[in-house]
This record gives sequence, structure tokens and C-alpha cells, in this order.
Amino acid sequence: MFEKIRNGFFKELANAKTRLMQFQQPIKYLILGYLAIVFIFVVSYYGFWFYLSITEKIQLPDLLAMIKELVGPAMVGFISFIAGCFVDLNGNGIPDTFEKGEKK
Repeated sequence: MFEKIRNGFFKELANAKTRLMQFQQPIKYLILGYLAIVFIFVVSYYGFWFYLSITEKIQLPDLLAMIKELVGPAMVGFISFIAGCFVDLNGNGIPDTFEKGEKK
């Protein structure tokens, strides 16, 4: 059973890597940077929680609020907007969003 779950996880991880490689370079860096920041905050939250549980003073509302802001709809919308500014479907080096402004 564990092997089946493990193999399924690695298969989906390989599929995600393949899909990520299809993105353009700036979008790829933006997505990976965002995911890395969220991962660092979540791991630090658990690390601080573990440390404070040993010292018997568990209070982490500020860091939890920061994590909620990072994964909230406003931040995801902002990251999506910024990523949309880097989309260049015709490959001329100018993002399509800015080309629309020039054609008017």
C-alpha cells in the first residue's frame, strides 16, 4: 500500500515538473519563488511552534497571520497578475499585455 502511494506521489511530481518546464522562464521563476517563500514560512512556523512547545510558551498568532496573507486570495491574485505580465505568446520579446497598449 505504501509503495502504491509513494509511486503515485513521484509520478505526480514528475508530471508537475514536466508542466512547469513548459512555462516561460520569468513565469517559472516567479512561481518557484512564491512556492519557496510559502514553504519557508510554513516550515519556520512549525519550527517555532516546536521550539515554543519545548519552552511551554506556544504563541504564534503573528506568524500564522503572515502565512494566511501569503496564501490568501489577494496574494495569489497578485502573483497571477504579475505572471500574466510576462506572457509572450508570439515570442517577440515583448509581453502581450504591453503589446495591446501599443496597438491602440
